Amino acid sequence: RASSLSALDKVSVDGILSNKVAAVGTVNPVKDFQDMFNRRDEDLVDKAIAEMQHVVRHMLRASINDQYYGKVALCLEALRAGCIKEEEAPKFNDFLRDLKVEFSCGRRRDFWDTHIKGKRMSLIAEDEADVEVTAAEAEAFLREDHVPAASDPTPEADSEEDLFGELEL
Repeated sequence: RASSLSALDKVSVDGILSNKVAAVGTVNPVKDFQDMFNRRDEDLVDKAIAEMQHVVRHMLRASINDQYYGKVALCLEALRAGCIKEEEAPKFNDFLRDLKVEFSCGRRRDFWDTHIKGKRMSLIAEDEADVEVTAAEAEAFLREDHVPAASDPTPEADSEEDLFGELEL
């Protein structure tokens, strides 16, 4: 009985009631991301951006056909809006450029064509935030196809070990 009381002493009522989100998960990533952005007791903006980027990549790689495409698109919309709001537009732009390299060709081209090009989700331009991307450059980003280089990552190049490492138990 004494050991169970000491464990209970460590749990605070405030901690239970606050339910503060400290990570972006795959079940409800947009809500987790927004909750982390809105926390005022701790600055979690950089962590939320990095974790949302990880979740987007993970869900795209793990998607069977278009299983997670809608969810990934919502994640990208939230990430874009959050980066504008928190003056982190370069982080979104760099990430979208990386996604173009990785997913605009090959197995996930349908995602890129439908949810990025099709919905006109482009780089954040100077008319939206303090960045050095013009509206014309943002438009060109969507129009231009990425020509894969030999050094570009491809899903087919993933080793079995990498794929098993992404499984959540």
